[in-house]
Amino acid sequence: MVNVSSKIKNHPLVETGIKVFIGIDLVVLVLIFLNNYLGFESVPAPGRRMNNPLGALIISLLLLLWVRPDLQSTWFAQIKRVLGALKYKLFLFSVLIGIDIFLIAMHFIFPDRIHWYLEVERGYATYFSSIQLLFLASLIWTIKYTRQSNPGIRLKALHWNLVAGLFLYLCLDEVLGMHDQIGKLAKSLSPDSTTYHLIHEWLWIYAPFILGAIGFLGFVLIEIGKYFRRAQMFLLCGLCFWVSVIILEALGKSSGAHYTLFVGLEEGAELLGATFFVIGFGEFISFLLRNPTVGDQR
Repeated sequence: MVNVSSKIKNHPLVETGIKVFIGIDLVVLVLIFLNNYLGFESVPAPGRRMNNPLGALIISLLLLLWVRPDLQSTWFAQIKRVLGALKYKLFLFSVLIGIDIFLIAMHFIFPDRIHWYLEVERGYATYFSSIQLLFLASLIWTIKYTRQSNPGIRLKALHWNLVAGLFLYLCLDEVLGMHDQIGKLAKSLSPDSTTYHLIHEWLWIYAPFILGAIGFLGFVLIEIGKYFRRAQMFLLCGLCFWVSVIILEALGKSSGAHYTLFVGLEEGAELLGATFFVIGFGEFISFLLRNPTVGDQR
């Protein structure tokens, strides 16, 4: 099985095919953006939403990194370079927070414009959030490869892979709306139960996984706090924002006339939570770069 995987990975046509697909996918994204988002109706577009092409692009980029390990090393090195320099790191964090505030403000200023409405799948916030979650996953992999040579730290490759996998799933779920598809299926379950339909139905199915993810992230936060408290505090803020998202999701279905407000609070908390996770894990990477032997004495 390993040999078959290695042969596929090293076949020259595989890399070429992925690159060609990425090029075509980027053209599709540009055409849809020009036609449906900027209003150039004379430009032919293969659809009205960028979700599926963006999801395909994300998967293709991951496959390219799998085929080309040297690109992984280059990407991780660039992340370390940015987070290792204070001015670049502060600029990155400021830009992310600025985009969050801008998107939340536009939601309330233009609630009737579909692309600015935070909840809409083909809105700007959805695309930004999915890209930020993909960046989060890459931060976790950077931590994994930074620490894999150090046996002293308790969090091992498996832990980091699980955290990265969680953020990667959230990235694809955000852009492809997988939880909404599960929600459509869940609506058919227990159709006569008032309590069951009081909240978004997909929450009942996701509940065990959400609780498990919160518990696991809590464990990671505790372990990181043993080495660097500042990173832990940012991560705790991110986790609190995301827990509030679940609460607001549960309350939002019955919010009635205040639905736009609930959407702004819920989706805004989701955006800010992801940004605080970026800051927290980014700070932890900076700490590891300054302290390459951390954990050796523990």
